[in-house]
Amino acid sequence: MKKIMVLLISLILAGILALCCTSCKGCPILSVNSSEDEPSISTTAPSSSTQPVNKTFFNAQEAYAHQLNTIRRTVDTTELKNYWRYFYKDIDGNGITELCITREGCEFTIYTFVSNNLILVGTTDYCTGTLRIFSSDNPNYPGIFAFTCGNSAEHYWYLTIKEGELNNEYIWQDCYLDTPNEREEISFTLDKEIIKESKNLYNRNKDIIRLDFDQEKNDKSFDNAQEAYEHQLNTIRQTVGATQLKEYWSYFYMDIDGNGTKELCIIGEGSELTIYTFAGNNLILVGTADCDIGMRTFSSENPKYPGIFSLTCGESGEHYRYFTIKDAKLYMEYIWHDRYLNGTDVRGASLLCSDEEMIRESKDLRNKNKDIERSHFN
Repeated sequence: MKKIMVLLISLILAGILALCCTSCKGCPILSVNSSEDEPSISTTAPSSSTQPVNKTFFNAQEAYAHQLNTIRRTVDTTELKNYWRYFYKDIDGNGITELCITREGCEFTIYTFVSNNLILVGTTDYCTGTLRIFSSDNPNYPGIFAFTCGNSAEHYWYLTIKEGELNNEYIWQDCYLDTPNEREEISFTLDKEIIKESKNLYNRNKDIIRLDFDQEKNDKSFDNAQEAYEHQLNTIRQTVGATQLKEYWSYFYMDIDGNGTKELCIIGEGSELTIYTFAGNNLILVGTADCDIGMRTFSSENPKYPGIFSLTCGESGEHYRYFTIKDAKLYMEYIWHDRYLNGTDVRGASLLCSDEEMIRESKDLRNKNKDIERSHFN
């Protein structure tokens, strides 16, 4: 009974917050789902450029490529480059990967593939300029965890598909109180495990890596990986300014998943890591991750860790990550953080990974300066 009373009070507070936020562009718009009596994000009508066509396809890859190309043809190039991204993820755990498109940084449109048809599952708008999305390895939560800010609180959501429709669950919020550094948590679900998982994903920076629309799979076929990679390098040489290319771009080859095929790894603007691989005579874009300027990259001789270890520095300390390929996608793990304390030389390590051997390996690579040798575009 006590839990029910707490949930009812939380729902009333959510309703009050919804009335306060409807006129604020910087806050998520809340509504009450009458069928479930739980707060959820209001859905929006999809734009004409995201409407699927009445056409059958051989497989999901063909269907999704068709939709992405339709958007490329119908959306302004500058807008597409600045505000549109996409990624693939099975968000309901049924074995079918969905195409997930974000627009203006906060609007989600989800497509799936059923019986040779491209299906628009739904569109929803988080109505905020601050949106982070996370992916969990927990099979109980195959969907997308989302984080937004607004109205003196941090908001946590869970997006998935239920009964063929897009379902948004508002799981909890972290409210700022009048007293400095004090917070109040308000839960909108009795599932404590999903709240715990959302906190863990946020703290470990398990953000989903999104792809740019101008970084698509190349439709040209090649005889071998060397030919494919050289084609991509020449494309970059033709499209990036010579001075910028010389100062901020570099590349190297490395088998980052240990499958015997070397990937083309490109560092753009000094901080953006883009990975290409070669399969079936095609150049495949695995993914892109944007880190901090001045990223160092390391290679381990330990066969357990064939991927790329990285080190970046910021005002708060040094950040250590590990990049590899999992399920044909670029996978990034934030393994540990060496924090600067109070602006002094004193450090405080935050271990974000349970694999102690991986943490030791990253430290050893840094101490031995086992940096990967990169080539320049000149």
